[in-house]
Order: sequence, then structure tokens, then C-alpha cells
Amino acid sequence: MTEEQKQEVERLRRLGWGYRTIATVLNVTRDQVRCYCRKIGLDGYRHGKITEKPEPPVIRGDGIITCKNCGAFLEQPIVGRKRKFCCEQCRREWDNHNLVSKIYGHKCIYCGKIFKSKASRQNYCNRECYKRDRFCREEDAEKIGLYLKEGKRPEVVPGWVIKLLVDEVEQEKK
Repeated sequence: MTEEQKQEVERLRRLGWGYRTIATVLNVTRDQVRCYCRKIGLDGYRHGKITEKPEPPVIRGDGIITCKNCGAFLEQPIVGRKRKFCCEQCRREWDNHNLVSKIYGHKCIYCGKIFKSKASRQNYCNRECYKRDRFCREEDAEKIGLYLKEGKRPEVVPGWVIKLLVDEVEQEKK
């Protein structure tokens, strides 16, 4: 690159132009522009005007965003999304108190219990029902078999057993 091109790269970069745009205007490669910008300390993203190599922000009361939940001052990242909460616990507390969410009614596939949830599609009332339905089918079948041999009604009949019995009854009708 010539000295004039270098000066123009520096001027355009300080105005906030991106590497590719500068390269197209000056008829040079993007890598040449990027390497030169790195060398002089004008690398990084082009959010707004780039003046110098960014330094970590100093936490002050003016202009620094505070946590939505507890009001603590937040140190913002140089690039990327701006932080709104100081920690995950604050985010969860704020969500629990401020979000108005719809409550859905569901029926557990495993135990048949009716339950409510914020999720629109949820199949199990808790993690234990999920595990039992997913991984303990042989044990459940044995337990149900023992109940039936004793003439007792099982406490919980998993959905897959009911489906299996219904399918067998339909097969017999045909």
C-alpha cells in the first residue's frame, strides 16, 4: 500500500468504516487493510467511530449501566452484547418478578398427573417421571405384572403400558 492509501485507511477507519468497505474503495485486499489497522491500533469491530484501541471501561456512576435487579454498577464488555444483570441469580430473580408469562396445563405421560408449567410443550411433571418412563420400562412392566397377579390395581400405569394394551385390544378386534 502507498502512503496515501495508508492515510486514507486510517481516516476511514476512524470514521467507523469496515475493513471490506475500505478495501473496496481503495482497491486493495481486505487483509491488507486489516493488517495495517492492527499495526496502528485501529483493529476491532466498527460499532460507531473507532478512535483508538479500546481499553477496559472504568466503572463510574455516570453513563455506566446498572444491574436491573440489584442496581450494582456493571462493567460492560468491549465487544458483544451489553450486560443487563450482574449475575445469573439477579437475572432469575428479575424474571420471576417482572415477566408476565402464560401458564399451561399438562398431563404427565408417565403418571397421568395434571400439572401446570410455563412451557407450552412439557410431557412430564418432574424429572423422576421422565427417568422412569425413559429408562425403567422393564422394571415397571415387572412391577405391574406383580400387582396384576396379586389382584391389586397398580399405583401408576405408565403411558406406554396403556398404549401397548390399547394397541393389543385393537389388534384383537380386527
